[in-house]
Amino acid sequence: MPRRAVSPDCDSAFEIGPVILRAMKHRIASFSRSLLAGALVITITLIFSGLGIAHAAGQSSRPVVVELFTSQGCSSCPPADALMLELATREDIIALTLPIDYWDNLGWTDTLSSPRHTARQRAYAKTLPNRRVYTPQMVINGTVDLIGSHRDEILAAIETQAADPAPFVPITLALEGDHLAITLEDAPAALAEKKAWIWIAPYHAQTQSVSIAKGENGGRTIDYANVVDGIMKVGDYDGSKLVITHRLDEMMAKNIDDCAVIVQDTETGAIIGAALITWPSG
Repeated sequence: MPRRAVSPDCDSAFEIGPVILRAMKHRIASFSRSLLAGALVITITLIFSGLGIAHAAGQSSRPVVVELFTSQGCSSCPPADALMLELATREDIIALTLPIDYWDNLGWTDTLSSPRHTARQRAYAKTLPNRRVYTPQMVINGTVDLIGSHRDEILAAIETQAADPAPFVPITLALEGDHLAITLEDAPAALAEKKAWIWIAPYHAQTQSVSIAKGENGGRTIDYANVVDGIMKVGDYDGSKLVITHRLDEMMAKNIDDCAVIVQDTETGAIIGAALITWPSG
């Protein structure tokens, strides 16, 4: 059975303070390991449930954002962690593992957990229908939550979300020297009145293997996919064209592989768009 926890109040749903994002890579195409001087610009279409790469006008794909709230101290979580390893290999899904910290008193402190992940999950409890948090909990596109080990239900929900013909907002990402420029264009009419937050979620694309010495999973080694290393709000979006620049010089210290950029409705928690960015190595 999944572990459940009562959700305390958050000051503001999805309003989490800034963290330092320290490494990024751009995952839209295969890049040369040596970059020429100047800006590297990649145009992306930001859509309701994921990433739309602008191959040509009118063409896009629709990855679905799947967030897993898990804990090394939860004996129900390993099957969900294993499912995330599978989901992380799919190009139509943005899979993010967010280890929480409220089970750290069960005899083992989660080595990957962050209170920011816990705050994000508790914010979801204000907008999701069941109004609760538990582990393992998977949240799909910010609007559907399921027990993370229920594979068939999760795959069906992902397919349903992927088939939703929702509107999208165009976004352009550009690496300009020591800055990342994020440009959101004017929203289509259906999204024009929406208020949204823009998030950056840096994560380790390399599998993180953890040997757990104590607690409910003591003696096991568990692999984790796309572990988020904190999450940071970088701006607000009101449907009008917006350009945000974010410094990259403090993002190089941690061994971060990739990063998700998420745009999320401030009232409903629905993810109205997301994209991936990968820092070119070399």
